[in-house]
Amino acid sequence: MEKQAQNVHLKIVFFISFLLSTFYGLAEEKTKFFLIDENEKSYSLTTFDLSTKSLYGVDRKITLYNLMLNDYRRVNNQDYQYVKFKEPPLILFSVLPDLDGNQDWKEINLDSIKDKMIDLRYLRHLFSANTLDLPDQILRNETKYFNDYQVIVKKGNKYLVSKNCLLQFYVISSRPEPFANVYCTINIKQTPISILNFEKIYKSVYPNDIFPLYTMGESDKLVTFQRSRDRREYLSKIFKLGDSTAYQFWTYSDWQKDYRFYEVDRGIDRFVYIPDKGIVGGSFDFYFYFNRKKIPLKYSGFMNNIKQEKVMIADTFK
Repeated sequence: MEKQAQNVHLKIVFFISFLLSTFYGLAEEKTKFFLIDENEKSYSLTTFDLSTKSLYGVDRKITLYNLMLNDYRRVNNQDYQYVKFKEPPLILFSVLPDLDGNQDWKEINLDSIKDKMIDLRYLRHLFSANTLDLPDQILRNETKYFNDYQVIVKKGNKYLVSKNCLLQFYVISSRPEPFANVYCTINIKQTPISILNFEKIYKSVYPNDIFPLYTMGESDKLVTFQRSRDRREYLSKIFKLGDSTAYQFWTYSDWQKDYRFYEVDRGIDRFVYIPDKGIVGGSFDFYFYFNRKKIPLKYSGFMNNIKQEKVMIADTFK
């Protein structure tokens, strides 16, 4: 009887392993890859490393790749044309740490994935599709991609591919306050407002509701938030970072998904931006909260980080 029970247990373990391997195999089949080219003329590239220790209590690294487009293909009356921008659109790849191990990157043979490689034209199309850049376009519920696209970098004679990668896009549009700031827009000419001050305004209008940024783990609580209307990035403060003027933003968005899923569209939900350098710091609560059992930070720590607008700043500026 005991041997029979052991056999049943082994069969269950094998079946679960089979399902997991099939799932991850299918995920890998759908994954596409982009090779960072430091000599590319169509974009300016900046790279920054962030230490996660102070914010999330685990000593790991996040690498940001800012691709600032020198020209950009958009639609005008159904015709495609390349346009020079005063403020280059920003494509951000964020390589996040492997919290199940220590392998954030692995070596890869480009020939093995040549049919899954994408080019800059493909990224431009994704940019247009996710930033309201096309005529008659509606804002998507999710505009960011986690592990659908992996970044590849060349180190010596080897090519390395990321294990966990977030891809997102920003329009850079510096205009005074009367102009609209739709989701995925960085505007350094907004009037700054902090999360705590915005919370006071929210509570004055919706006194019985929970503030949308605080709905992490509170999906059953009453909240008034219209994703298609309300989501946007707010400028919080302006300060000096080295010799540069830095602009810190926070993203007005709720937590809408079940705890078993990544809240991907929160993305880099608080971030620091420097013109001509790109994004040089930020937070990735969506990733670390999902993996909260693997790090020492508790729920109260996450909430404190949000309320105090804590971010990681690139090691370059320390």
